[in-house]
Amino acid sequence: MNPLAMEIWLYVLAAYVLVSFTLFVMARFSPYEWNNPHPCMKESDIVENQFSISNSFWFITGTFLRQGSGLNPK
Repeated sequence: MNPLAMEIWLYVLAAYVLVSFTLFVMARFSPYEWNNPHPCMKESDIVENQFSISNSFWFITGTFLRQGSGLNPK
């Protein structure tokens, strides 16, 4: 058993990418993640999602390092 083998690091990297991408996709399908960027204008048809692909990677990095990232899924 070699914990520093290249295969182990590739599996960790693959898990990181897979979890981040899954969070990104799930945030796109969830109706609770879409917010009105201008809450004063109630009739606005424009909505935004806070979980872009880079924000999803940043959230997983902050979770892995046990630090806050400022983003929380709803």
